[in-house]
Amino acid sequence: MNTINAARRMGRRWLCPLLLVIALPLVTSVASASGESPQQTSAVQSLGDALAAIDYLSGRFRQTTYPQEGGRATTASGEFRLQAPGRFLWRIEAPDNQLVVTEGTYLWHYDEDLETATRRPVSATASAPLQVLAGDRDSLSRDFTVSRRGEHAYTLLPTAPDAGFQSLELDFEEGLPAALAIVDNLSQRIEIRLEALSTEAFDSDIFNFSPPDGVDVFIHDA
Repeated sequence: MNTINAARRMGRRWLCPLLLVIALPLVTSVASASGESPQQTSAVQSLGDALAAIDYLSGRFRQTTYPQEGGRATTASGEFRLQAPGRFLWRIEAPDNQLVVTEGTYLWHYDEDLETATRRPVSATASAPLQVLAGDRDSLSRDFTVSRRGEHAYTLLPTAPDAGFQSLELDFEEGLPAALAIVDNLSQRIEIRLEALSTEAFDSDIFNFSPPDGVDVFIHDA
């Protein structure tokens, strides 16, 4: 990496906090955890049914991050695609160019402006929020406490101490996920609005990422 890019990377604010929370599972079968309350079981069943009905989902997003203690909010926008089970693409187009993508085994983060690509196993981000939109119902029961805030609104609290976020709110409109609100472990609130939604099938090859020639590649095996 050249000196200019190294300095930019060190000084740049993280514009993709969703990497910390990218695990909402699209699911197929419910396994009720021992000691689970009837309310939790009902919420898991309802959310699991809503997500299981979606094989493909694509559209646009608008993301706003509110720092702790009233700092200046930052915004980002771009496109996304999800395919159950376990595949998603999240492409930031403004204010810069970043890509988060997984085919189900590895998760890539490609920063086009800094010419860097980082690969991690999906298991290392297993209870983070975009895999809740592309995962499995068993993990809803196993990895989250799920409650309903309304007929089509849910709150998920991760049970793992190292989940990377404190809470996730997920709202549906007309049967599709339309809004997410995430509080991360720095107490930042990340609000995401999903727009121009489509459930039409698309080519799964878009989830297969290969770093372009000339970029710096970082591989993390754990």
